[in-house]
Amino acid sequence: ELCQRLRQRARQHQVSCATLFHVALASVLARTSGRGDVLFGSVFSGRLQNTRDADQVLGMFINTLPLRLKLQGQGAAALVAQTQRELLEL
Repeated sequence: ELCQRLRQRARQHQVSCATLFHVALASVLARTSGRGDVLFGSVFSGRLQNTRDADQVLGMFINTLPLRLKLQGQGAAALVAQTQRELLEL
């Protein structure tokens, strides 16, 4: 049931569930740090197309990229939209 509600919210905002998890993490970090501007690492992976045996290599294709989100003064929908834009830029 929780998965279905999460997917429904993601579809409603036209984003992935991953975007919503990034928003949730940013919210937790903002609350626990007492700051309205948070920075954390987001793990991305990518494979070079048509590279022989690339599917056998794990570590070389994993990157942790910084994601900075400004939460202060934003509602939930604006934060979701901002997070989506920032993730797409990464």
